[in-house]
Amino acid sequence: HATRTATVDDLIATSPAAERALWTYLCTIDHVARVETGERAPDDLLPLLLPDPRAAEQAREHDGLWVRLLDVPAAFGARTYEAPGSLVLGVTDASGPAGGTYRLTADADGTGRAERTEQEPELTLDVAALARLWLGDGSPLALAEAGLLEERAEGAAARAERVLRTARRPWCPDGF
Repeated sequence: HATRTATVDDLIATSPAAERALWTYLCTIDHVARVETGERAPDDLLPLLLPDPRAAEQAREHDGLWVRLLDVPAAFGARTYEAPGSLVLGVTDASGPAGGTYRLTADADGTGRAERTEQEPELTLDVAALARLWLGDGSPLALAEAGLLEERAEGAAARAERVLRTARRPWCPDGF
């Protein structure tokens, strides 16, 4: 008999419980031996729902979301923060608009702001690494280990890790 495949182009649910229920249904349809899906978030629940998480095969990964920060104060004022804290960031930008030194302050209520400052930077990085941190798709500690972020004050990268982390990695389900 032929192997039957259920193809899921997009699956976006209103809650984790709804997502679990949809995947459970799809994986238990009679006579379906394989379920294929399109792009999924980098920290998708699907592998965790399978009896063997290694059974989930990722065919390819695409950069569906590209970010280039132009206005650092506006960008950091618009995002949310998981923990309070402050950092002084030195940003290099070959094109110019985002370059400078900024004091980032995150408050306990999850709001924050970035303002230009004359203080010495605790961390230095280029605008591309800054965009990754802004999105929540980069670890300051990993960026430092890779040489993409320089820690100029002891403990600043660990503090940045706490302040800038996000509950979920960024992902854009819509191609454009």
